[in-house]
Amino acid sequence: MRYLLFLVILAGASCTVATAPSGPPPAVVRSEASATAAYQRTVARIEPVAQSICRQENPSAPALACDFEFRISTNPRLGVNAFQTLGRGGQPRVTFTMALLRTMENDDEIAFILGHETAHQIARHIQQTVAQQQLGAVLLGGLISATGNASTGQVNEAANLGAAIGRRVYSKRFELEADVIATYITMQSGYNAVRGAAPFARMETGSSAFLATHPPSQQRFDTVRQTAARIEADRRAGRTPRLPR
Repeated sequence: MRYLLFLVILAGASCTVATAPSGPPPAVVRSEASATAAYQRTVARIEPVAQSICRQENPSAPALACDFEFRISTNPRLGVNAFQTLGRGGQPRVTFTMALLRTMENDDEIAFILGHETAHQIARHIQQTVAQQQLGAVLLGGLISATGNASTGQVNEAANLGAAIGRRVYSKRFELEADVIATYITMQSGYNAVRGAAPFARMETGSSAFLATHPPSQQRFDTVRQTAARIEADRRAGRTPRLPR
């Protein structure tokens, strides 16, 4: 079972759910000072809503699990990106790179991406991803080991491949689920979610390939529009919009 121990270490080091677009980098539209000011005022409105929804959806979780920490990173190695990680004690940390922040054309776009990254914590996607990595490693590594002819290196390689497949197999579903939750967070915070999802039209964030980590941009944009329409319908009918179960 050496491959399983190796995989647990690997999975524990990869608790990141990113939203990095592919293709050419988007155009810079604002200065760092303007981008920072926009980020700070948007966080001030998104944070309490995200925390409230997080606690509603995870009533038995410790308080720290919904105590979001928001950061801006100027590390050029992170590129045009936003992602959610777990900090010390399991505190969710949302990081927005300055490279991405400077491409945001309005506060709605910043709000939607913040909502998307907090949604990964609300839906416990990191924990589910790690579990799928472990399961994939056990299944594929165990299958190769059972042949009796595989070396330790071959078993470890199979386990790593299984982990990669396990991680990716639900990644598209997680991204779409995060887009749905983000739409609720964005609109409840007073922002326009459809306008906020506009970067999907500017940047291709996925592929239809089975092992692609993100869904196609058009599918994501359609998901946001449909979710926003349901929220508006609930509001017109006098119902409180609630996340789908």
